[in-house]
Amino acid sequence: MRPLRDTSYIGKVLHYYDSTDSTNSRMHAMLSDKTSYVQEGTLVLAGTQTAGRGQRQNVWADRQGSSVLATVLFKPQLSDVKKVFYLNKAVAVALQNAIAIYCPDVRIKWPNDILSNGKKIAGILIENGFAGNTLTSVVCGFGINVLQDTFPDELPHATSRYMVSGKRPDLAEVLQTVAQALESTYDLFRAGAYPDIDKMYHEHLFGLHIQRPFLFKNEPVQGVIQGVHVDGSLKLQIENRVHSVNLQDVQYIL
Repeated sequence: MRPLRDTSYIGKVLHYYDSTDSTNSRMHAMLSDKTSYVQEGTLVLAGTQTAGRGQRQNVWADRQGSSVLATVLFKPQLSDVKKVFYLNKAVAVALQNAIAIYCPDVRIKWPNDILSNGKKIAGILIENGFAGNTLTSVVCGFGINVLQDTFPDELPHATSRYMVSGKRPDLAEVLQTVAQALESTYDLFRAGAYPDIDKMYHEHLFGLHIQRPFLFKNEPVQGVIQGVHVDGSLKLQIENRVHSVNLQDVQYIL
């Protein structure tokens, strides 16, 4: 597969596999090989994954040639660890922007899912590498449902670009759009434009300031998302108290 066009660094080095365990695992293997150098923006792309992963160690389901399954390498050299989650936000904003060109009501579901019409259309898995207190490498994996027309019964809240738009785009076209959006928001991150990233993230945050049901520490509650902290924890208001919660504490009830 040819390197991507119309980008400065993402996808200029591209490794394609018809099938692999996961694109993140492939990238980690490349980084572990001390005999070769992996440059920033290197992209690993797969036709299908046999062990794709998501948040909470969930398995990412896909069919051959139906999804964009990719991992890109970033090397931010960020010494302020309090700013690390801004990269997660930048990536989520990029996917939201790219998918919203073609799909309706595209929202960022904290921490790393993208929804269209309230159903999951994409997921992100970011794995950070540190040298001391400096963020030196970010293995950023993402999967976008593009051509699926159905999903298994155990995935009732999944959707695809085809299902919401009725159109069957070329996967390479979708990848190109996402890569350009990623470069744009990552460049904002590298420039320290954290307020801009935060504003865009919250503009598209699913459920912001809306009361909805959650499981909080395994108990059903009515809560209101008030935002996301700098460290990535969710501001969840339950009755008159705002809690700072992590992924293990809370689940959405969709």
